[in-house]
Amino acid sequence: MANLHQQDNGDTLTIETRREIALIQHASYCQTLSCTFPKCLRVRKLIRHKEDCMIGIDEGDCSECMEIWDLLKLHAKYCNTSDPECEVHCCRAMKAELAKAKRQSNLNRRAEVMGFVLEAVVAASNSNVHDVHLNLSALETCINEYII
Repeated sequence: MANLHQQDNGDTLTIETRREIALIQHASYCQTLSCTFPKCLRVRKLIRHKEDCMIGIDEGDCSECMEIWDLLKLHAKYCNTSDPECEVHCCRAMKAELAKAKRQSNLNRRAEVMGFVLEAVVAASNSNVHDVHLNLSALETCINEYII
């Protein structure tokens, strides 16, 4: 079974979140035809559905795909098992997708902060353009250390 971080942003995971993570982990490993684990058979059915669905989640039209996608994403967010060891369906792909989204978010945040800094430096500077450029370079170095 995959190991999970116990906290999300410093807060203890809710009981419901723990249950959902346990469910997707169990369903990914379970091969029992008459499993009594709550909702196991339903989740296994959703995993099979996702593999065969022609609609998918791109358009948001398939509620079953969206449901399993949310569970898989939740698992991947907290899974700290190395990629080859985790057998939860799509874990590796989900981790990659989450990392890509985080990188994009960081880039967007960096661009936004740099824009604000540039506006502030230019507006606050009564000096020549060379001084503004030097101040901006120093600020950019600080921001890069903070954001990245």
